[in-house]
Order: sequence, then C-alpha cells, then structure tokens
Amino acid sequence: MIEALLSILDVLKVPFVKELASDELSQVPNMPMAFNALCLLLKTEIPIPEEGDISIEESEFLMQFDQAKCEIANTISVLASEGVDDIKE
Repeated sequence: MIEALLSILDVLKVPFVKELASDELSQVPNMPMAFNALCLLLKTEIPIPEEGDISIEESEFLMQFDQAKCEIANTISVLASEGVDDIKE
C-alpha cells in the first residue's frame, strides 16, 4: 500500500501541462479533493500498544508510514510552490 501511495505522489509532482483551455476548468476543481485526502493521511496515527512491544514487521511498517508522511508533506510543498518563482520574476 505504501509503495502505491509513493507512486501516486510521484505522479502528483509532475507539473500540470495544460493542453486545452478547458483543462484548467476540469482539473483544478479536483485539487481540493486530492489535498484533503493527503491531509487525512498526514493526520493518521497508528496506535502503538502501551507495552511498546511491537513486532519487526510492525516496526518496519511504522517506519515506512513515517517516510510516506514525509513524502506527502514534500509533495504538498512542491505543488504549493509550483510557479512561485515565475511570479517573483
């Protein structure tokens, strides 16, 4: 699941190329849905038992999930900063 999420994030980082004038009108309304889904994933916490005893597999999953959350934050940053340098110039 995490590998699939990382693949989706890679696709989201590709700059949007507008081929038709209507592309912007059809794609931009989908962005809040994408951002909301990513934010839900960022807010997700995986409970750890109070005893702190977790298996190696659970530990590896937690590390992968933390890495995925960092990648989500990076993706949001990339999307939010797209075109900012052009505007500054």
